Amino acid sequence: NVTMAELPATVHAGAVAHRNALACVTQGVPQRYHPYLSGISMSATSKLVSFVCELDPDALPAALQDQAVRCVLDLVGVAIAGTRTPMAQISARFAHEQFAPGCATVIGSAKPLSVTGATWVNGASASALDMDDGHRMAMGHPGASVIPAALAIAERTGASGRAFLAALVAGYEV
Repeated sequence: NVTMAELPATVHAGAVAHRNALACVTQGVPQRYHPYLSGISMSATSKLVSFVCELDPDALPAALQDQAVRCVLDLVGVAIAGTRTPMAQISARFAHEQFAPGCATVIGSAKPLSVTGATWVNGASASALDMDDGHRMAMGHPGASVIPAALAIAERTGASGRAFLAALVAGYEV
């Protein structure tokens, strides 16, 4: 149960835990195996943590905010259409059986679920028709993962619209 205000401290704590875990992993490992571990670096993680922690919702350019809103509208429209597919309907039935009721909206349903349940169902619905946004370099569909998670967390925490859009920007960038 992390609020948007607590997120930077939580991410920092995660980075420290990662660094400590890396030290534990390499401790006691024979020196000849260290080259295989050299690709595990805190520098990339530290850069991601800094980016997320320093992202100021009020400093996002208007054009970036507008694009984030378009991504949300696109995903919600695709997810609404996707709710009619057998895959999305099976996912929704399963989620309502397996996840606790909560405060997070399930697109196309009057029954909200836990953050995890709603994120899962909304992502499945968004992906069902394979019409959600795509990124050729990443060879994937980032919106189906990022937007349902950010939406559910924003609902749970009562985040502002700007904080929600900043979370989307962070999610797409990371």
